[in-house]
Amino acid sequence: MTTTATETLSDQLAAAEQAQAGARARVSGLQTAMTRAVSIGEFAQAEQIKTELADARQVLVTADAAAAAFRAGAAEAQRATAAEDQLFAEARQRAEAERALEVARADESRRREQVAGAIEAMWAAVAEAQSQLRAAQAFEQAVNAARHAQLAARGQLGEWPENHPGPAVSKSNRIDVLVDSDPLVAALAAWSRQ
Repeated sequence: MTTTATETLSDQLAAAEQAQAGARARVSGLQTAMTRAVSIGEFAQAEQIKTELADARQVLVTADAAAAAFRAGAAEAQRATAAEDQLFAEARQRAEAERALEVARADESRRREQVAGAIEAMWAAVAEAQSQLRAAQAFEQAVNAARHAQLAARGQLGEWPENHPGPAVSKSNRIDVLVDSDPLVAALAAWSRQ
């Protein structure tokens, strides 16, 4: 059997199996012919067929060996290809996992920075809220001082007798009400006093 450079292993296996089938058919045909020749008493013809049968059996053994070798080679090639495919698949999977790990690490780093930024912004907002609370408390004290000044001015204008203290000044207490009713404002006020 002659092979060319462009023939694949599967082509060679198909040719070997075809040669094997032809050799097997020839052996079978010769066996049948020899048996028939013996049965009708044509021993000279049976002897000639016997010689041909011996040669045909050698061709069949060679064809069987060639087909078996090509089958074994094809199976080995398939195993090697499967092993290489597995190796490539594992390498691709490993590379994809490494890329995913890099992305996840970068995402974690970015998220940690976002957390730090959010915490920083939160503390800035708390500091601003404390500042606004202190400002509101100062404004409320100024409201109370202005009410006392009004009362004193009304007394000088003679709205009540000279030795009379005048009406009681109502104290502005919006911040106190908020501190008493809102836990967040209460916590902020407590922090502001520290």
